This record gives sequence, structure tokens and C-alpha cells, in this order.
Amino acid sequence: MKFLAAFAALVAAMAFCGTGARAVSYSYDRGAPLEVVTDDTREDGGIRIDEISFRAGDREVHASLVHPKDQIGKMPGVLFAHWLGDPATTNRTEFLADAMWLARRGVVSLLPDEPWSVPHWFDRVRSASTDERDSIADVIALRRSLDALLATPGVDRDRIAYVGHDFGAMYGALLAGTDSRLAYAVFMAPTTTLSEWFLLDTKRPPSDTAAYLAQMSAFDIPAALARATFRGSLLQFAAHDEFVPAAKARAFASAAPGADRTVTTYDTDHALAIDAATDDRRTWLAAHLGVR
Repeated sequence: MKFLAAFAALVAAMAFCGTGARAVSYSYDRGAPLEVVTDDTREDGGIRIDEISFRAGDREVHASLVHPKDQIGKMPGVLFAHWLGDPATTNRTEFLADAMWLARRGVVSLLPDEPWSVPHWFDRVRSASTDERDSIADVIALRRSLDALLATPGVDRDRIAYVGHDFGAMYGALLAGTDSRLAYAVFMAPTTTLSEWFLLDTKRPPSDTAAYLAQMSAFDIPAALARATFRGSLLQFAAHDEFVPAAKARAFASAAPGADRTVTTYDTDHALAIDAATDDRRTWLAAHLGVR
């Protein structure tokens, strides 16, 4: 993604925000079978990692379920959603170390591969003509991921957290606005609209930008956050973020509900790949989920 090359489109998207978005539905059949299949299992000390797949509508979601080898009473759960960035970590492995750290403290984590884990997803797979449809399906797939996490034996449905980075954070905010099962949320380097990032694909722009912006206004992230019911949130931003202007970071943070809201900015870039951000995230999750 080339931020400066698409600056005009980005300004148009920013100007459009907040002009009366229409509503979309993320409803789905909660009773539909998940059809969970375990493809592989391995152990690392007292941790078990199950590579699984399950159904989310027409999709098959592949994910890692990371949990203590032996059930430890009622266990908190965390749903992780990775970023779109370095190809090495644009998949469910981005948060594997976090999940293992939490598993040693009695937490169950689910790490699905998001649609943007597919190579060249941004510039060849997704398109302006299907962004609306696919974005709805992405949120529904996250709701099904919550179903899969909560179906894990021993998971405490009252202590469920979400961690998302980049697109993972933005779709997580939309999830939080429609699904009340999240108690806590960590959002890393999000902005406030999907369209401003999609429009960075200058080689395949929508045929009618104004119509596209009107369509994508349905995914109003600040409005979704205003509907969210989670009890606490940690927001992690980067001081040198090419894709998230400071004003957008402030707008996202301001929209997050509740008094238990921590906003931290780090002297790094969009990847947030520094020890301070990792340590803060893990410590915050452990404290809010009630583990040590």
C-alpha cells in the first residue's frame, strides 16, 4: 500500500465519513453446525496447539486453538485477528507467542487465518465490487470464530477478550458493535474507515468513487464502537504510522466506550513490533482476564 500515492482518494474518504451511514446486518444462523475438524495437534510443555478448521457460512476457516494441555477450571478466552503487513506474519502466527504466553496462565486462545492472509489479497484478490459483501462476511466469520472459541470445553463465556491489529482491529470494532459476548478488547493501529485503506489500491479503483464511498459508509467504525458493550479496552497506536494519521487514531480512541480505556502510543511504526507494545498488551490482558 502506498499512502502518499493515494492521498487524494484518502482525503475523499475522510471527508465522506460521518455523513449518515446506512445500516448493515451481521446476522447469521447461530445454530448451524461448526463442523470443527482437527487437522493436527502438537504440545509444547504444558501447552496444546490444535490446528483446526470450521464452517463460517460458505467459508472454511483455518485456525490455531492454543490452550493449556489440561483444563484448569473455568478458563478465559481470547480471539485474535492478525494484520495485513509483513507476509511472514500476515496469518494466524502473528499472535502465536502471545497465545502461548497466555496459555501458560490458563487462557484459551483462537487464532484464525483472516481473508487477507491469502497472498496478494489486497491488490489481486479483493475488489471494490465485492468489498461490501466480503466485509459483512468477514464480521460474520469473526462471530463464528467466537462460537468456536466458546464451544471449547472449559471456556468462561464471561471472560472473553478480542485482540486485533490493523484490519483485524477494524473488523473487530465492527464485531464489537454487533456482538455482546466480548468483555474486553485490544485494538492495535486501526483507523476509522475501511474505505480509506481500500482506496489505496490505485491500480483497481472503483468505477464510481462517490457511489463506492456511499456503499462502504455502512461500515462506520466509530458508530460500531459506540454500540459496543465491552467493559474495558486497550488501544495501541504508533507515533510513526504511515497508514493511521494522528487525527484518525484520536477519533478511534475517543469512540471507544467506557471509563476503563487505556490509550498508548509507541515510538515505532504501524507494525507495533516492539517489546514495549507486546509487554503492555500481555500484562493488560492478564490483569483484565484475572490470570497471573
